[in-house]
Amino acid sequence: MVRDSSTPNPKIGGDIRFKIEDPKGLQSFGNDYGLVMYKVTLTKPDGSVIELPHYDSWYNIMGLMHISGTDKTSGKVYTDVAGVYTATIYAKGYKTMTKKFEVLNSDGSSAATTGDKDSSKSVDAISTPTVSKTHSGNREPSSTSSVVIGGYTGSASSGKKADSVSGATKKSGGKADATSSATGSMMINGYLLYDYDLLTNAMILNEIGLRSKDSDAVMNWWFDQTPEAIVGEDKGKLYELNSFVDAYKDARLDGNVLTFEDYIKSSDAKTRGIVGNVKNVLENGKLGTVYRYGNLVGEAAPTFTGLTAPVADSFTITTDIADFIKNLNSIMLDGSGSPLRSDNYLKQYEIGADGKSIIIYKSAFNKYLNPLVGKHKIALDSTGFEKIELELNITDTFENIELTDVSDKHETGSDVVIKAVKDDDPKKGDFLSKLVSVKVQNPDKTVRDVISAFAGGNTSDTVYDIADGKITLRGGLFKNAGEYIIYLQSSDTNYAVQSVKVNIAQKENTAPVTPITPVTPVSPVTPVTPVTPVTPVTPVAPSTEEGKDAPKVNTGKKSSSFMYDMLTVKFKGMNESDLEKYLKAVTSVNVNGEDYAKAGILGFGYGSNKEFKAHDDSVYGGKISQLSVKASSFTDNKFDLVVKADGYKDLTFTMNADGSIAESVAPAPVVPTVNAVEVDKVEFKKYNNADVYAVTLKGDTAKINEFIEKLNAVEVNGVKVEEGIISTLGRERFAVDNDNVIYIKSRKIKGFADKLVFKGDGMDDLVYTTSSQIATPAITGSEIKKGYDNYVRLTFDDTNKAQLKLFTELIKSGKAVVTVNGVTYNKGYNISNIATYKLTANMAFGYTQFIDLSLDGFNQPSNEVVISSENFDTIRFNVEVAENTSGNRRTRRDLSALETATSSNAVIR
Repeated sequence: MVRDSSTPNPKIGGDIRFKIEDPKGLQSFGNDYGLVMYKVTLTKPDGSVIELPHYDSWYNIMGLMHISGTDKTSGKVYTDVAGVYTATIYAKGYKTMTKKFEVLNSDGSSAATTGDKDSSKSVDAISTPTVSKTHSGNREPSSTSSVVIGGYTGSASSGKKADSVSGATKKSGGKADATSSATGSMMINGYLLYDYDLLTNAMILNEIGLRSKDSDAVMNWWFDQTPEAIVGEDKGKLYELNSFVDAYKDARLDGNVLTFEDYIKSSDAKTRGIVGNVKNVLENGKLGTVYRYGNLVGEAAPTFTGLTAPVADSFTITTDIADFIKNLNSIMLDGSGSPLRSDNYLKQYEIGADGKSIIIYKSAFNKYLNPLVGKHKIALDSTGFEKIELELNITDTFENIELTDVSDKHETGSDVVIKAVKDDDPKKGDFLSKLVSVKVQNPDKTVRDVISAFAGGNTSDTVYDIADGKITLRGGLFKNAGEYIIYLQSSDTNYAVQSVKVNIAQKENTAPVTPITPVTPVSPVTPVTPVTPVTPVTPVAPSTEEGKDAPKVNTGKKSSSFMYDMLTVKFKGMNESDLEKYLKAVTSVNVNGEDYAKAGILGFGYGSNKEFKAHDDSVYGGKISQLSVKASSFTDNKFDLVVKADGYKDLTFTMNADGSIAESVAPAPVVPTVNAVEVDKVEFKKYNNADVYAVTLKGDTAKINEFIEKLNAVEVNGVKVEEGIISTLGRERFAVDNDNVIYIKSRKIKGFADKLVFKGDGMDDLVYTTSSQIATPAITGSEIKKGYDNYVRLTFDDTNKAQLKLFTELIKSGKAVVTVNGVTYNKGYNISNIATYKLTANMAFGYTQFIDLSLDGFNQPSNEVVISSENFDTIRFNVEVAENTSGNRRTRRDLSALETATSSNAVIR
C-alpha cells in the first residue's frame, strides 16, 4: 500500500487514499469477477480497533483504496483525534495489508513532533488531467487535501521556466489562453507543469483562507488533476509522486526527514516514462503554449550572443559552451520542415573555426515567406542539452525617400522625370532597386498600372525607365491636362508606398510664323577660275582593333536568387564609353572549363542554362559596365574565368567564392605537336542508343593500332572521359570498336568548336577541334496555329535527330538571331508578346522540332524569316500570307502559300 499524493495530509474527519501496487509492477490488484476486498479496520492512536462500514466509510476500485474519516450516512467521525492510525485491509487471495498514516489537527498541526524542514533540491510537479472529476477548488479545507507534500518546504526553483500542458475539463474555470486549446468542451491529451514554489504558495493561501483570484485559478487546475510525478533539476527523470510522498511520510512517522535529494539517491526511488505534450501553469492561473516536454531534457542550453545583427551576407551567433556546438544535431529556421544544410551541394550554415559559433548564410533565409529584415526563429537541437529556440533580429537602415519632380516640361505628351534618391544618402538606390509597382492616377481619378520598358518594349511611349536614381515615365501616359498622382511601391514592406503629384498643362499647337527674307541685290557674276586637277589620294589601310588590352577586373560578387546563382564582376582601367564598347564586343565566357552561352535580349532565362550577359548597374542604370554569368548553383571555392571579345586580348582571371579577385595567370602557350596519327573526321552518331561523337583516324595502319593500344583517356573541352562501356543511362565514357573508331559520350560535347584531346602513355597528345559550323535541318513546312494565341509555326526535318537536337540547342543558347521582315524577334516563353519566338517540342516524340513566331511581324503579302548565326549558314524562308476575307485589318493573316528553304544563303522565291 502506497499513500496517494492527492491526500498526503488528512485532517480529523478527512479522507485518505492509498494505491495498492505490485512492487515489481508485474500485476494489478483485484480481478474482473468481483470485489476481493471484504474488510477494513482502523487502529486508533490509543490502540483501539474499529471496523469501518463498507461504502459509507471505505470503497475499493481496482488499485485505489479510499477511506472516509467521516461516515457518509450517519456522520460519525472515525478519525476523531489527531495522531498515527493503522489501516488493516483484508482481501480474498491476498495477504493482509497494513499501512500507518498520520491524521492532523483541524488547523493542520501535528500531534507528534516532526523533524527539520526539507532542504532538498527545488522541484516541479506534473499532473495529468482527470476530466470526469468535479472541479473542487472551493471545497472546504476540512474535506479536501490541500498540500502536495505535508511539511515539505522547497527552495526557490532554479530550473528553467517551462510552459505546461493540460487537457481541458468540461468547465470554464480553466482560464486557458488563446493558444492552449483548453477552453469550452474541447479536450487534448497532455500534462500540466507546475513550478513548485507557485503551487506551494497557492496551497498555503488556500489553507489559511487568504486566497486570491490568481491563487484560486492555480488551485483550480490542481484540484482537477491527478498528480503524477515530481521533477528535480534533471529534467530527464520523472519520479512517481505517490512513491515519494509515501516514503517521506514513512520516514516522518519514524521521526526522520527524507529529503528529495536523498530519496532520488536511494534504490527505492521509482521513476516513470517521459511525458509528451505539456503546458506551464502560469502565475495568474492561465496556461502557456503547448510544447514537447522532451525539449527540456538535458543540460541547460547555453546563452548566445550576436542575436541582433545588421543585414549582411552571413550572420554569426556565438556561445561559450563548445560542447553544445560540437554535439549540434540540427538547426531549424523560421519553422521550416527541413533542417539547414551544410554540405558540398548546399551550404546554408557552417560551424566557425573557433568551435563556438554558428555562421548562418543569407541563402538560408526564405525571403518569400519571411522578409530578411526582421525577426527570425532559430531552433537548435544538441545532444545532451535541452532544445532551445533563439530569436535572431536582423536590422537594416533604410533609404530616406523623397520624390522630386525634375521634368524639363509639364505639358501633355512630354516625359515626366522623378528623382527618387538623395545624393548624400548612403542607402541611395535601395528603394528603386526593389521597385515592384508603378501606378499613375489620371485627372479623371482612374488608375493605371505602368510596366517597365524592359517588359513593354523600348519603343513604347507608355512605359517607364530607371537610370541614375531617376524614374522617367514616358509622355504617352500624360495625354490629357490635369493633376496626375504617381505611386511607387517597393517589394520591401519596410518602405511605405511613395507618391508625388504632377500638374500637366495642355501643349500649345501654334503654327510657327515663317519670317520674310529680305531681297538681296544681285552681284555681278565673277568669272570662273579653272579648277586645278586634284591628285588622287592613296587609300589608307583601315586600322584594326585586334589585340587591344582588355580592362582589369576590379571587384566580384556571388549572389543567389530563387531560380539561380550568379557571379558578377566590375571593371577598372577604362572610361565608361570604352568599357561599354568592350563589353558589347564580348563573344564568349568560360568558367572553370565550361563555355557559357550569351543570354538573349531579355536577359537571363529560367532553368539551369549556363549563360552570360553584359549589363548596366542594376540600381543606377547608365552605360553597360558589368558582366554576369548564371548557373543553377556555384559551389566551388574559386572560379577561373576566360572572357573573349572581338578586337581585344583575352581576359583571364580568378574570382574566389567571397568575391575577391586573385591575380590573373596567363595560360601557358600550347605548342602544336606533329603526330603520326591524325583525326580524319568527327561525326554525330548513335552508339548503344547513346548520342556520341564517332572519331575516325587516318595514318599508317600500324601507327593507328599503336595509338589505339596506348590510348587511355580523352578530354572533351577540358573534362576527362575515361574508357568504359557506353550506354544510354551509363556514365561518360569512350570506347573503341574493331575498326579503330573512337566513340565518345560526354555532356561537355557542344556539337561545334569542341576541343578533343587524346592521351596515352608514351605518346604525344593528339589535339583536334571540331568545326565551329554545323549542318542545319531543312524547314519542311509551316502553318498558322489558331487558338488562344495565333502564331506561325515552322517545322524542321527530324530525319537526323542528332543534327536537329544540336541545331535547336544552339538556338536555345541564344547564339542565333531570328528576324521577320528585318525586325528582330526576341526569344521568350509567351508568344502573345510582340516580336517573340520560342522553341516547342513535338509532344508525340518528346524532342524539340518547331519554332513558333508571334503573328504581328507578318504584315506583308510576302514575309521573309531569317535565322542567322556565326555557327551555321543563314537560313532564309519566305512566307506568303493573304488578307482575311472578313476584311479585318492586316494584323491576323492566313498562310496561303509557303516555300521551303534549305540551310544556305539562297533566297527561294
